[in-house]
Amino acid sequence: MSDFSKNWMSYLDGNKKLTELTIPGTHDTCTYYVGGLYQCQTMNFETQFKSGVRFWDIRLKVKKGKIYAYHGDKYLDITFDNILTTSSILLQQFPSECIVMSISHEQNQDNVELYEKLWPIIENLNYWYKEDRIPKISEVRGKIVLIRRFIAPGGLGFPVGINTYGSWPDNSTERWENSAGIKFTVQDEYKGYLSVNMKKKFDSYVEPVLNEAKNNEDRLFINFTSGTVDGGGSVFFPLSLLRKLLTSYYWTIFLIIVKAAMASSQWIFLKFHKIKN
Repeated sequence: MSDFSKNWMSYLDGNKKLTELTIPGTHDTCTYYVGGLYQCQTMNFETQFKSGVRFWDIRLKVKKGKIYAYHGDKYLDITFDNILTTSSILLQQFPSECIVMSISHEQNQDNVELYEKLWPIIENLNYWYKEDRIPKISEVRGKIVLIRRFIAPGGLGFPVGINTYGSWPDNSTERWENSAGIKFTVQDEYKGYLSVNMKKKFDSYVEPVLNEAKNNEDRLFINFTSGTVDGGGSVFFPLSLLRKLLTSYYWTIFLIIVKAAMASSQWIFLKFHKIKN
């Protein structure tokens, strides 16, 4: 693990907006403890961060009055307090960095209970960026940038993070503009990817969005490389499949990400496994 990956944002011009960056992220960031088909990651929060990941995909539910991480119906035994503690410690250690945190109510974005429990926790935390506006890097160093996928009551009179509620795609690519004028392109095509269809995922969905993002700094691009096998319920990159296909696909993925870093601005989401020979 290089020192560069731990503080790579320190090398960036603070006047650049987040939409001008290519930011690596993880899909279902909290699933490193769980096994089987629910597992999307093997690195914990700290290892992901120190490996360069700056976008966390956090999926939550309220259980017995507390907020926990879930993957679908699977309880992950990680509280929102755990997430807060780890992220704040990391940002204190590496104050040049930020964490872009997408928060959703797993399986029910229309349930207001997540807002009711979560907002009182983060409302007065000064290391959270909660505006509905794309910030400059200098505005969010040492902070968490909230991407909100869950419902908030209308007429609040204040922003509750960068609002994507109600428009996030389900197995498609969608383009929209929110009420604050932020333009989005989100590619989250995930259903029906047996190993023989993996190349189609990249060729038909990931790479076109990479190309669309070139020199397009006024739009936020979010580009998922993850997926499930036919029929759903199975992870696109379980470890056994990843080991088998890593050699043939590694350079394709690597070249796409390098190309994106050089010529586009978007956030790319991966299954992020450690491989043991």
